[in-house]
Amino acid sequence: MACHKDIQDQLTQANGMHGNLSTPRACASCHKDHRGRDFDPAITALSSFDHSKTIFPLTGKHGMLICHQCHADNNFGATDTTCVACHSEPAAHLGLLGGDCTSCHTTFDWRPAKFEDRTFDHRLTRFTLARHALNFDETAMACTACHATGNSLTFTAATCITCHNQHDRGFMTQHIQQYGQDCLMCHDGVDRLHGFDHQVVFPLDGKHGGLQCTDCHKNNQFRGTPAHCDGCHKEPVLHAGFFGTRCDYCHTPRGWRPAPLKAHTFPLDHGGKGEVSCKTCHATTYAQNRCDTCHEHDAEPTARSHARLNLSPAELAHCTQCHLDGKVKK
Repeated sequence: MACHKDIQDQLTQANGMHGNLSTPRACASCHKDHRGRDFDPAITALSSFDHSKTIFPLTGKHGMLICHQCHADNNFGATDTTCVACHSEPAAHLGLLGGDCTSCHTTFDWRPAKFEDRTFDHRLTRFTLARHALNFDETAMACTACHATGNSLTFTAATCITCHNQHDRGFMTQHIQQYGQDCLMCHDGVDRLHGFDHQVVFPLDGKHGGLQCTDCHKNNQFRGTPAHCDGCHKEPVLHAGFFGTRCDYCHTPRGWRPAPLKAHTFPLDHGGKGEVSCKTCHATTYAQNRCDTCHEHDAEPTARSHARLNLSPAELAHCTQCHLDGKVKK
C-alpha cells in the first residue's frame, strides 16, 4: 500500500474494485511477482479474476463478454455500469420509458421484457403490433407514435384518428360517420373484423342477407347481439303467449310465410288413428304439451314404475322428454 496509493484509497473508502473484495490485502493471491519494471501485475490477476466480487456481477449475456469490451484501454477504474453507457436507447421507445433498462429487461435477453412485474406482450393490451411495426412512410414505428412522450403510456382513440387522417382523410371521415370514433371496438391491430365470416357466427340467409350492420348492431355495438328471433322481432299479436318464442320451429329467414312446422319430434299420428289435432296435446299453448288429457296419469303408480330413474315430480310430468316417439320403453 506504500506504493499503490490508489489501491489504498479504495480500501480506505470501501469502494472501487479492491474496496469490495473480501480479502483486499491478500495482494499476492491475485498478483504474482513483478518480474521486472515493465511487468503489469493486473494481467495475471485477470486470468482468475472473479467479477462477482465487484459491484457488477457478469450474469446472463454479460458473462460472454471480453474485458476490453467494457474496459477500454485496460482502464478498470470507475467504469460506468449503467445500461445506456453501452447500449443506446432503442428507437422503438426512445424518450418514453427512461434510461433504467433493468426495470423491464434482464441481462439474459432483451425479450421477453417485464413491465410492472408481468411479462410484457403488447397483445395483452388487446392490441397487437402486427400491423403497426412501420409508419405509413415505411420507417420504424416508435412507441411515441401512439403514446404521448414524457414517460406516459396513456392512449386515446384520437391518436388513431389523427394518424390515419394524415394518410387518408376521406376514408376516415366516412368511416367515423358510419362506425363512430371508438377504433378499438372493432380493431385490435390485425383488424378484428379482417377476414370475418358472419356465417360462422350467425348465417345471414334469406331476408337477413339484405340487412345493414347497424340494423342489428345498434350504436356500433357488435358484442352481445341477440341471436334469437325474439331479440329483434316482437312476438306477433296473432299468437302472443300461445306458440312460444322459438320462432325457428315454424319460420325460416326467407319470410314469415309460409310457416312450415320444422321441429316436431313427436309423431303426429300418435295412437295409430291418423293425424291428431294440435289441441289434443297443446290444450292451452303450443309451448306446452300434456299427455294426461288422453292418458290416465295417476301420480303414485307412475312414480312407482319410474322409481329406478330417480326423477323429480317436475321431470316425471314431462313424458315426452323421455318418450320422444310416444312409446313406452321397457
